[in-house]
Formats: sequence, C-alpha cells, structure tokens
Amino acid sequence: MRRKLAIIFLVVAALTQTAIGVNAVDERLTPDESREANAVARLFVKRMTETNDVAVVIDELFVPDFIDRYLNGPESEPFIFIQPSMARRLTRDELRRYYVSNINFQHLTPLYIYGKYSADRIPERVFPPTVERLVATVNADLEKIENADEDAPAEVADAVARLRASLDTLERVNRLVRVEVERRKLSQSAQYKKAVAEWDERFHLFKPWPSVCEEGCYGLPAGSRLIIVNVPSFQLKVVLAVGGAKIVSAMPYFD
Repeated sequence: MRRKLAIIFLVVAALTQTAIGVNAVDERLTPDESREANAVARLFVKRMTETNDVAVVIDELFVPDFIDRYLNGPESEPFIFIQPSMARRLTRDELRRYYVSNINFQHLTPLYIYGKYSADRIPERVFPPTVERLVATVNADLEKIENADEDAPAEVADAVARLRASLDTLERVNRLVRVEVERRKLSQSAQYKKAVAEWDERFHLFKPWPSVCEEGCYGLPAGSRLIIVNVPSFQLKVVLAVGGAKIVSAMPYFD
C-alpha cells in the first residue's frame, strides 16, 4: 500500500480486509492477560467515544514514552503513513500533534461515514465539499512527501515543510467532522452500531491474542511479549506494565 494518507479509502475499504490471524503464536494468553488487555482496549474505545480526541486518551492509556517507542517500531509500520526516517525530522511536539491529528481523523471518519450512511450505500464523496477539498490537499501533500528523494536535501526540506503544513489542514478537517459527529450523535446511531457488529464478526473485536517481538520492537528487548487487540477502526498493541496494561501502538487497519 502506498504510504500516503489515502484517507477515504483507508478507512472505508481497509475495514473489509481480512483480520490478522488470531493464532499469531502458539502460546495462549492467560486469563489475567486477556482480562487486562481487554480492559484497556474497552477503555480506549470508551474514552475515544466520550472525547473524540486521542490527545486526552494518550496520557491515561498509552506508555509514557510511546512516541520514542513508535520510532523504534517495525520499519514496516510507518508512523501513521510516514516512514520513521521522515518522522525523525520532526520535533517530539510535532510528532505528537501529527499522531493525534491522524488518529483522530481515523476515529472520526468511520463514525461519520457509517453513522450517516448505510454500508451498502456509501457515496463516492462522503464529506461536504469544503472537507473534501481539505482532505484532497492533505493527500496531495502526503503523496509528495512519500515520493521525496531522501538523498536530495531540497526535496527533503520541501517534504518536511509540507508535513508541518498538513497538520493545520488535518486539524481543521477534524474540527469540522467532530462537530457533525457530535451534533448528530452518530456514535449512537443504529447504522453505526450495525457496522460495528459486522466488524466484530470480521475482526474478532476484543478477542486479544499474543505476539512476540522476536528481534525487539517499540523499545522492548528481543523476545518481549505483546498482546494485540482489534477494536472498532484500530488495532491496539498492548504491554502489561506495573499498574495495568498500557498501549504501545494504535494503528488503523491497512493492508
């Protein structure tokens, strides 16, 4: 998959992809591991539904240094559609803002689409014209960022400038979509609940399974155990820590 934002198609189409196999490793989770992982997963969904803003959720449910851990994640898992090499060119504050704006969009978009439209009658253009134009602008910037030659200083500088500019645009999109989601109470709509029920069958929501960082990942040593949990729109990677489970990664589904 191209690592541009691909906003509409990622959220609408990628939810039709096959879920990662539940038997990621042979070893089973203990009842306590399952309970703790599910507790943090359900709280993540609850808080996101209440606030529609992952910025509030991060401090409560994520590991404190999740951005640094993310930058040490698998190269195959970009920092929300940009490779770690590009992400490292931003400040930590910019990275947090970038992460928040992208996660919020990937949370709000399914709420808006599946709360407003029947799953079999989703139009080609789901947003009002103003939002569609803003989304197109972000996508165009992300495509140029993706194609930048990292050996060409001028292209890299342009890509970083575009990345920073895209933050303002995507945050504006989120504000506009959030107003509609909350005004219409779309998370409570029968259509959205039906969509979540269908995702449950397809992605085995809230049925955690174990995985192992064979070569080390997210700042964890080789052989560390991760617990993976699918929730509506996101796949969470969880570690058990003192005081309870914490999230090290929350990513929208993509192939």
